[in-house]
Amino acid sequence: MLTQAPLLSIVIAATRAEALDACLRGLEAQSGTQPFEVFAVGDVEGVDFQPSRFALALVPCASRHANVRRNIGIARSHGALVGLLDDDTIPDPHWVETALELAPDGDTILTGPERPVAQGAQARLVYAVSRSKFGAGTKSHVNQCRESVCWYQVPFCNCVIPRRIFALTGPLAEDIPWDMDDFEFCMRAREVARFANEPRLSLRHDRYPDSVLAHLRYRFRLRRRTGEKLVSHPWLYGRILPVLTVAAFPWAAFLLTVLLSGQALFFWSFLATFYSAGLLGHIPAAYGHGGWKTVLPYLGLMAAHHVVTLTGVCLGTLTGLHRHGLSGAVELLQQFGTASRVALGGGALTALALLLGAFGLGHWELGPLSDSLAQLVLHDVSAAGLLGLGIVLTLFSKSLSKLWHRHEEIFVATLVLPLLGISLLFVLTHHPGDHAIFAHTFSWNDLLRHNNVLLELAALAGTLSLLLLLLRRRAHDFALRMIGVNTNVVGLFSLLSAHG
Repeated sequence: MLTQAPLLSIVIAATRAEALDACLRGLEAQSGTQPFEVFAVGDVEGVDFQPSRFALALVPCASRHANVRRNIGIARSHGALVGLLDDDTIPDPHWVETALELAPDGDTILTGPERPVAQGAQARLVYAVSRSKFGAGTKSHVNQCRESVCWYQVPFCNCVIPRRIFALTGPLAEDIPWDMDDFEFCMRAREVARFANEPRLSLRHDRYPDSVLAHLRYRFRLRRRTGEKLVSHPWLYGRILPVLTVAAFPWAAFLLTVLLSGQALFFWSFLATFYSAGLLGHIPAAYGHGGWKTVLPYLGLMAAHHVVTLTGVCLGTLTGLHRHGLSGAVELLQQFGTASRVALGGGALTALALLLGAFGLGHWELGPLSDSLAQLVLHDVSAAGLLGLGIVLTLFSKSLSKLWHRHEEIFVATLVLPLLGISLLFVLTHHPGDHAIFAHTFSWNDLLRHNNVLLELAALAGTLSLLLLLLRRRAHDFALRMIGVNTNVVGLFSLLSAHG
């Protein structure tokens, strides 16, 4: 028994007795002499472990929701620091020492990397590909760098949280699906906390099976569930840019295939070349994993990761729409204030205007909207929308910066990415010649005959500003103004090219 309250309390939501035994043995093998306590809450019947290194409390709990179990453990614990582990994790010997280095009166939530429990060749291959950001799409769970991370990169299977943050943000939510527990809490906590990755807070986690097929099946189920949650809880998953990108890619590719018509083969050839270059760029990493014999399996598994991810998210999105309809989107809009709803709607309308204006529907020459008057109206509406957006960005940059702080992912998805696309298109198509793919892109062939150096510089400055916002992920008044100027220039010259 502890004679005084320890600094660190570890809470484990337990569902698997055998896995929990291995986790407790890992905690028993911790280095250092500082005391700590462990609360295992859940299915703990039959667990017979007598620790000597720490104080252990086994708390039965009928509810299977992990956050219900964690909240019980947190409420009964005493430490100023709360560590969260899964029952199928095995902490490395320096895990507790590293956790105790976190300031209990600070605002940092700490996480760390994991390694596979299985030691077979296929488990090592699965883990190697999962460590690649190009393969997995995120560094969450496997980040080996000491750095700040995003709120959605802190899993509850391995993190340490100062107790004072629970007092500021409230307890873990129990009215949400169990598999979005860490996302929901960290999204709330980001208002009062920052998030950091510490390589020494490491452990082994039993989520890398010694079977490639088993791993791909697991990953497909995971990503399909992600697609469902994007529809059912867009107020949470709609803030995560990687999820939005993966969910939008198949539909954007399909739409471009239709719009480009005869140039679709060129588009897919370019996409395949770009993807192949990225894949082949990982040959050194594949070779470093196990020599030439592992290059093809490594690259093949990475490609399979992408296929499974895209397919799973796409199917999950359709499943979510079937089950939930648009109720999640309605809930999202209800949670936002008036200014946020205006920004979201304006960004969506801007993206639509850019799409219609850029292609002018000229590729559908047999359709009713191919009439020159309809094209001209659509073109002018798009250009006017750009001018209006540019004026708003230029005049209200400070207000937008404040709004950005709360809803930066929505701004990135509905404002920055569409504008970045059109701005890059302007820069890259300076001399498009007579290529059919650019024949109806804001009348560039006519526009660029002006050969205006100031126009080129404005577009380039706007592009760089957009990239700055996209990479830094936070608003900057000057960058917003530059985007506004760039947008105004493109909208103005688009009008001039159509009526000049």
